[in-house]
Amino acid sequence: MRLFSTIFVVCVVALSACSEQDAHLLPPDADEISLKAVVDEVKTTTRSTSDGAYTGQVPSASNNLETAVWFTLKSGFYPATCPDSWTGEEKALAVETNIPAHSTINFQSGTATFPDSDSEASKLKYPTSGANVYCVGLYPKTGWSVSDDFRTASHELNGSEDLMFAPEIVGAWNSHFSTQRYRHLLTWLKILVCTTTTEAADYWGKLNKITINNVPTTVHVKLQQQESSEFSLQSEVSYSDDKHPVDALDSAEGISLGITTQDVASVFCHPSNTYSLKIECENASVKDFTIELKELAGMDESLLDYPAGLQYILTLYFHPHNVVEGVCTLNAWDAQNEDLYPQAPVSQ
Repeated sequence: MRLFSTIFVVCVVALSACSEQDAHLLPPDADEISLKAVVDEVKTTTRSTSDGAYTGQVPSASNNLETAVWFTLKSGFYPATCPDSWTGEEKALAVETNIPAHSTINFQSGTATFPDSDSEASKLKYPTSGANVYCVGLYPKTGWSVSDDFRTASHELNGSEDLMFAPEIVGAWNSHFSTQRYRHLLTWLKILVCTTTTEAADYWGKLNKITINNVPTTVHVKLQQQESSEFSLQSEVSYSDDKHPVDALDSAEGISLGITTQDVASVFCHPSNTYSLKIECENASVKDFTIELKELAGMDESLLDYPAGLQYILTLYFHPHNVVEGVCTLNAWDAQNEDLYPQAPVSQ
Protein backbone atom coordinates (compact mmCIF):
# COMPACT_ATOMS: atom_id res chain seq x y z
CA MET A 1 0.00 0.00 0.00
CA ARG A 2 1.30 3.46 -0.81
CA LEU A 3 0.14 6.34 1.31
CA PHE A 4 1.00 9.98 0.85
CA SER A 5 -0.14 12.68 3.23
CA THR A 6 1.32 15.95 4.43
CA ILE A 7 2.17 16.68 8.05
CA PHE A 8 3.40 20.03 9.27
CA VAL A 9 5.88 19.78 12.10
CA VAL A 10 7.07 22.73 14.16
CA CYS A 11 10.85 22.88 13.86
CA VAL A 12 13.30 25.22 15.55
CA VAL A 13 12.65 28.25 13.40
CA ALA A 14 9.98 27.39 10.87
CA LEU A 15 7.41 24.88 9.67
CA SER A 16 8.98 22.11 7.62
CA ALA A 17 6.88 20.02 5.29
CA CYS A 18 6.86 16.29 6.02
CA SER A 19 5.18 13.33 4.43
CA GLU A 20 4.36 9.77 5.43
CA GLN A 21 5.17 6.66 3.49
CA ASP A 22 3.87 3.19 4.37
CA ALA A 23 6.42 0.41 4.56
CA HIS A 24 5.46 -3.23 5.16
CA LEU A 25 7.97 -5.73 6.49
CA LEU A 26 5.70 -8.73 6.05
CA PRO A 27 2.68 -9.63 3.93
CA PRO A 28 -0.61 -8.56 5.56
CA ASP A 29 -1.22 -10.74 8.59
CA ALA A 30 -2.37 -10.43 12.18
CA ASP A 31 1.19 -10.18 13.45
CA GLU A 32 2.72 -8.10 10.65
CA ILE A 33 5.08 -5.27 11.49
CA SER A 34 4.77 -2.13 9.38
CA LEU A 35 6.48 1.24 9.65
CA LYS A 36 5.94 4.76 8.41
CA ALA A 37 8.89 7.08 7.82
CA VAL A 38 8.56 10.83 8.31
CA VAL A 39 11.48 13.10 7.41
CA ASP A 40 11.62 16.84 7.95
CA GLU A 41 11.97 18.20 4.44
CA VAL A 42 15.50 19.35 3.67
CA LYS A 43 15.11 20.88 0.22
CA THR A 44 17.37 23.84 -0.42
CA THR A 45 18.25 25.90 -3.43
CA THR A 46 21.25 23.61 -3.89
CA ARG A 47 20.30 19.98 -4.37
CA SER A 48 23.63 18.53 -5.43
CA THR A 49 23.96 14.97 -4.17
CA SER A 50 27.59 15.71 -3.42
CA ASP A 51 26.38 17.84 -0.52
CA GLY A 52 25.56 14.62 1.31
CA ALA A 53 22.21 15.77 2.72
CA TYR A 54 19.04 13.73 2.42
CA THR A 55 17.01 16.06 0.21
CA GLY A 56 13.88 14.05 -0.47
CA GLN A 57 10.53 15.51 0.42
CA VAL A 58 9.20 11.97 0.82
CA PRO A 59 10.73 8.52 0.51
CA SER A 60 10.10 7.61 -3.12
CA ALA A 61 11.50 5.70 -6.06
CA SER A 62 13.52 8.74 -7.13
CA ASN A 63 14.72 9.70 -3.65
CA ASN A 64 14.53 6.67 -1.41
CA LEU A 65 15.37 6.70 2.29
CA GLU A 66 17.48 3.75 3.38
CA THR A 67 18.09 3.60 7.11
CA ALA A 68 19.26 1.34 9.90
CA VAL A 69 16.25 0.34 12.01
CA TRP A 70 16.96 -1.42 15.29
CA PHE A 71 14.25 -3.53 16.93
CA THR A 72 14.07 -4.76 20.50
CA LEU A 73 11.73 -6.26 23.08
CA LYS A 74 13.05 -4.05 25.92
CA SER A 75 12.76 -0.28 25.78
CA GLY A 76 16.13 1.43 25.37
CA PHE A 77 18.06 -1.86 25.09
CA TYR A 78 19.24 -2.57 21.53
CA PRO A 79 21.52 -5.60 21.04
CA ALA A 80 21.83 -6.97 17.52
CA THR A 81 20.91 -10.51 18.60
CA CYS A 82 19.29 -12.24 21.55
CA PRO A 83 21.61 -11.77 24.56
CA ASP A 84 22.86 -14.85 26.39
CA SER A 85 21.32 -13.39 29.55
CA TRP A 86 17.81 -13.76 28.12
CA THR A 87 16.23 -17.03 29.21
CA GLY A 88 12.77 -18.44 29.63
CA GLU A 89 9.97 -16.20 28.37
CA GLU A 90 12.38 -13.53 27.08
CA LYS A 91 14.24 -16.03 24.94
CA ALA A 92 11.00 -17.61 23.72
CA LEU A 93 9.72 -14.21 22.58
CA ALA A 94 13.00 -13.53 20.79
CA VAL A 95 12.74 -16.83 18.92
CA GLU A 96 9.08 -16.18 18.02
CA THR A 97 9.65 -12.64 16.73
CA ASN A 98 13.25 -12.76 15.42
CA ILE A 99 13.85 -9.71 17.64
CA PRO A 100 16.25 -8.13 18.72
CA ALA A 101 17.58 -7.23 15.28
CA HIS A 102 19.68 -4.54 13.62
CA SER A 103 18.11 -4.23 10.19
CA THR A 104 18.25 -2.07 7.09
CA ILE A 105 14.98 -0.78 5.66
CA ASN A 106 14.59 0.90 2.30
CA PHE A 107 11.56 3.19 2.36
CA GLN A 108 10.95 3.32 -1.38
CA SER A 109 7.60 3.63 -3.16
CA GLY A 110 5.72 2.39 -0.13
CA THR A 111 7.68 -0.84 0.32
CA ALA A 112 10.25 -1.73 2.94
CA THR A 113 12.71 -4.43 2.01
CA PHE A 114 15.75 -6.03 3.60
CA PRO A 115 18.89 -6.80 1.58
CA ASP A 116 18.47 -10.55 2.09
CA SER A 117 14.87 -11.76 1.91
CA ASP A 118 15.92 -15.10 3.45
CA SER A 119 17.50 -13.53 6.52
CA GLU A 120 15.94 -13.74 9.95
CA ALA A 121 15.64 -9.95 9.94
CA SER A 122 13.15 -10.17 7.07
CA LYS A 123 10.75 -12.17 9.24
CA LEU A 124 10.17 -9.76 12.11
CA LYS A 125 6.75 -9.91 13.73
CA TYR A 126 4.85 -8.85 16.81
CA PRO A 127 4.52 -11.32 19.71
CA THR A 128 1.10 -12.93 19.64
CA SER A 129 1.02 -12.50 23.43
CA GLY A 130 0.59 -8.77 22.94
CA ALA A 131 4.03 -7.90 24.33
CA ASN A 132 5.58 -4.67 23.12
CA VAL A 133 8.18 -4.24 20.37
CA TYR A 134 10.37 -1.12 20.23
CA CYS A 135 12.43 0.42 17.44
CA VAL A 136 14.71 3.35 16.63
CA GLY A 137 15.93 4.65 13.26
CA LEU A 138 19.41 5.80 12.26
CA TYR A 139 20.65 7.46 9.07
CA PRO A 140 22.80 6.68 7.15
CA LYS A 141 22.27 2.93 7.19
CA THR A 142 25.92 2.13 7.90
CA GLY A 143 28.64 3.35 10.26
CA TRP A 144 26.67 3.11 13.51
CA SER A 145 27.98 1.20 16.53
CA VAL A 146 26.20 0.33 19.76
CA SER A 147 27.69 0.73 23.24
CA ASP A 148 28.56 -2.21 25.48
CA ASP A 149 25.33 -1.69 27.45
CA PHE A 150 23.32 -1.51 24.19
CA ARG A 151 21.80 1.86 25.15
CA THR A 152 23.76 4.34 23.01
CA ALA A 153 24.42 4.51 19.26
CA SER A 154 27.51 6.29 17.92
CA HIS A 155 28.70 7.47 14.52
CA GLU A 156 31.83 9.20 13.27
CA LEU A 157 31.44 12.88 12.43
CA ASN A 158 33.52 13.30 9.28
CA GLY A 159 31.91 16.41 7.79
CA SER A 160 30.61 14.70 4.66
CA GLU A 161 27.60 12.76 5.96
CA ASP A 162 24.18 13.93 7.06
CA LEU A 163 23.23 12.12 10.31
CA MET A 164 19.62 11.57 11.38
CA PHE A 165 17.89 9.84 14.29
CA ALA A 166 14.31 8.63 14.75
CA PRO A 167 13.53 8.29 18.49
CA GLU A 168 12.10 5.14 19.97
CA ILE A 169 8.51 4.19 19.19
CA VAL A 170 6.52 1.25 20.51
CA GLY A 171 4.21 -1.21 18.78
CA ALA A 172 2.30 -4.38 19.63
CA TRP A 173 0.04 -6.98 18.03
CA ASN A 174 -3.08 -4.96 18.90
CA SER A 175 -1.47 -1.51 18.59
CA HIS A 176 0.92 -1.32 15.66
CA PHE A 177 3.88 1.03 15.26
CA SER A 178 3.01 4.62 14.51
CA THR A 179 5.56 6.73 12.63
CA GLN A 180 9.31 7.07 12.75
CA ARG A 181 10.26 10.75 12.61
CA TYR A 182 13.83 11.30 11.47
CA ARG A 183 15.56 14.39 12.89
CA HIS A 184 18.84 15.93 11.76
CA LEU A 185 21.68 15.77 14.28
CA LEU A 186 24.07 18.18 12.56
CA THR A 187 24.27 21.72 11.22
CA TRP A 188 24.88 22.23 7.50
CA LEU A 189 27.52 24.88 6.76
CA LYS A 190 27.80 26.07 3.16
CA ILE A 191 30.69 28.37 2.28
CA LEU A 192 30.73 30.90 -0.56
CA VAL A 193 33.73 33.07 -1.49
CA CYS A 194 34.52 36.15 -3.56
CA THR A 195 36.95 39.07 -3.64
CA THR A 196 35.98 42.71 -3.34
CA THR A 197 38.48 43.93 -5.98
CA THR A 198 40.84 42.57 -8.60
CA GLU A 199 43.66 43.79 -6.38
CA ALA A 200 42.40 41.43 -3.66
CA ALA A 201 42.41 38.51 -6.09
CA ASP A 202 46.06 39.19 -6.89
CA TYR A 203 46.92 39.62 -3.22
CA TRP A 204 45.46 36.27 -2.10
CA GLY A 205 46.10 34.12 -5.16
CA LYS A 206 44.23 30.84 -5.42
CA LEU A 207 42.18 29.46 -2.54
CA ASN A 208 43.57 26.05 -1.50
CA LYS A 209 41.97 25.01 1.74
CA ILE A 210 39.21 25.78 4.23
CA THR A 211 39.26 23.79 7.45
CA ILE A 212 36.71 23.73 10.26
CA ASN A 213 38.66 23.55 13.54
CA ASN A 214 37.74 21.59 16.66
CA VAL A 215 34.97 19.38 15.29
CA PRO A 216 33.97 16.50 17.62
CA THR A 217 35.05 13.15 16.24
CA THR A 218 31.89 11.26 17.24
CA VAL A 219 28.15 11.76 17.75
CA HIS A 220 26.42 9.75 20.52
CA VAL A 221 22.65 9.18 20.66
CA LYS A 222 20.80 7.81 23.68
CA LEU A 223 18.30 5.14 22.70
CA GLN A 224 16.09 4.93 25.77
CA GLN A 225 14.01 8.07 25.24
CA GLN A 226 10.66 7.36 23.58
CA GLU A 227 9.12 9.74 21.05
CA SER A 228 6.72 12.10 22.81
CA SER A 229 5.68 15.72 22.93
CA GLU A 230 8.32 16.22 25.64
CA PHE A 231 11.12 14.64 23.60
CA SER A 232 14.20 16.84 23.39
CA LEU A 233 16.83 15.97 20.81
CA GLN A 234 19.35 18.19 22.56
CA SER A 235 19.12 16.19 25.78
CA GLU A 236 19.51 12.85 23.99
CA VAL A 237 22.48 13.66 21.74
CA SER A 238 26.07 14.34 22.81
CA TYR A 239 29.32 15.00 20.98
CA SER A 240 32.71 13.62 21.90
CA ASP A 241 35.30 15.63 23.81
CA ASP A 242 37.89 14.49 21.29
CA LYS A 243 38.15 17.04 18.47
CA HIS A 244 39.68 17.00 15.02
CA PRO A 245 39.92 19.36 12.03
CA VAL A 246 37.54 18.72 9.14
CA ASP A 247 38.41 19.97 5.67
CA ALA A 248 35.48 21.71 4.00
CA LEU A 249 37.70 22.39 0.98
CA ASP A 250 41.05 20.85 0.03
CA SER A 251 42.22 21.74 -3.48
CA ALA A 252 45.83 21.19 -4.46
CA GLU A 253 45.28 23.04 -7.74
CA GLY A 254 43.45 25.85 -5.97
CA ILE A 255 40.36 27.84 -6.85
CA SER A 256 40.79 31.18 -8.57
CA LEU A 257 39.13 33.94 -6.58
CA GLY A 258 37.16 36.68 -8.30
CA ILE A 259 34.46 39.26 -7.74
CA THR A 260 31.79 36.70 -8.71
CA THR A 261 30.59 34.69 -5.71
CA GLN A 262 31.46 30.98 -5.87
CA ASP A 263 29.97 28.10 -3.87
CA VAL A 264 33.13 26.23 -2.85
CA ALA A 265 32.40 24.08 0.20
CA SER A 266 29.71 22.19 2.05
CA VAL A 267 30.26 20.51 5.39
CA PHE A 268 28.19 18.98 8.20
CA CYS A 269 29.25 20.10 11.69
CA HIS A 270 28.20 19.74 15.29
CA PRO A 271 25.44 22.23 16.21
CA SER A 272 27.11 25.37 17.52
CA ASN A 273 26.81 29.15 17.49
CA THR A 274 30.56 29.53 16.96
CA TYR A 275 32.79 28.03 14.28
CA SER A 276 36.52 28.49 13.88
CA LEU A 277 37.94 28.27 10.36
CA LYS A 278 41.43 28.12 8.93
CA ILE A 279 41.74 29.60 5.44
CA GLU A 280 44.78 28.85 3.28
CA CYS A 281 45.53 30.61 0.01
CA GLU A 282 48.37 30.60 -2.48
CA ASN A 283 49.92 33.90 -1.34
CA ALA A 284 48.57 34.38 2.19
CA SER A 285 46.60 32.65 4.92
CA VAL A 286 44.25 33.50 7.75
CA LYS A 287 44.24 31.22 10.78
CA ASP A 288 41.45 30.79 13.30
CA PHE A 289 38.86 32.89 11.51
CA THR A 290 36.00 32.77 14.03
CA ILE A 291 32.32 33.37 13.31
CA GLU A 292 30.25 34.22 16.39
CA LEU A 293 26.69 33.64 15.23
CA LYS A 294 25.14 35.12 18.35
CA GLU A 295 26.50 38.50 17.27
CA LEU A 296 24.13 38.61 14.29
CA ALA A 297 21.76 41.56 14.52
CA GLY A 298 18.11 40.68 15.08
CA MET A 299 18.70 37.00 15.77
CA ASP A 300 16.82 35.27 18.56
CA GLU A 301 19.65 33.79 20.60
CA SER A 302 17.43 31.00 21.96
CA LEU A 303 17.23 29.57 18.45
CA LEU A 304 20.99 29.09 18.40
CA ASP A 305 21.32 27.04 21.56
CA TYR A 306 21.06 23.89 19.51
CA PRO A 307 20.85 24.63 15.75
CA ALA A 308 20.67 21.03 14.51
CA GLY A 309 18.78 20.84 11.24
CA LEU A 310 19.67 24.40 10.27
CA GLN A 311 21.87 25.61 7.45
CA TYR A 312 24.34 28.46 7.70
CA ILE A 313 25.31 30.23 4.50
CA LEU A 314 28.73 31.78 5.14
CA THR A 315 30.03 34.15 2.47
CA LEU A 316 33.71 35.08 2.77
CA TYR A 317 34.75 38.37 1.16
CA PHE A 318 38.50 38.57 0.55
CA HIS A 319 39.93 42.10 0.82
CA PRO A 320 43.52 43.18 0.22
CA HIS A 321 46.04 43.22 3.05
CA ASN A 322 45.04 40.01 4.87
CA VAL A 323 41.45 41.03 5.67
CA VAL A 324 38.53 38.63 5.28
CA GLU A 325 34.94 39.64 5.93
CA GLY A 326 32.41 36.96 6.81
CA VAL A 327 28.68 37.39 6.25
CA CYS A 328 26.28 34.76 7.60
CA THR A 329 22.66 33.95 6.87
CA LEU A 330 20.72 31.29 8.72
CA ASN A 331 18.32 29.09 6.79
CA ALA A 332 15.93 26.31 7.63
CA TRP A 333 16.31 23.25 5.42
CA ASP A 334 12.96 23.95 3.79
CA ALA A 335 11.68 24.35 0.28
CA GLN A 336 11.72 28.14 0.35
CA ASN A 337 15.28 28.40 1.68
CA GLU A 338 14.49 31.89 2.91
CA ASP A 339 17.02 34.14 4.60
CA LEU A 340 15.48 34.33 8.05
CA TYR A 341 17.70 36.93 9.65
CA PRO A 342 19.56 40.11 8.68
CA GLN A 343 23.10 39.83 7.45
CA ALA A 344 25.83 41.11 9.74
CA PRO A 345 29.49 41.18 8.69
CA VAL A 346 32.25 39.89 10.91
CA SER A 347 35.72 40.99 9.76
CA GLN A 348 39.03 39.49 10.80
